[in-house]
Amino acid sequence: EMAARKLVQDLTTENVMACLSTCKEFGLTEMYSAVEDELVENRSALPAVFQDLE
Repeated sequence: EMAARKLVQDLTTENVMACLSTCKEFGLTEMYSAVEDELVENRSALPAVFQDLE
């Protein structure tokens, strides 16, 4: 639980995809869902994440 909190402590649009990948890799489904929900709800962050992927 402490590691999961540390994982999202400095979450940015630049590292959110890596965070989601790590959550999935280690079975942190609740944390994955929380990050995913935040990302979807934040209308300015979602386009920024996709732009960073390009």
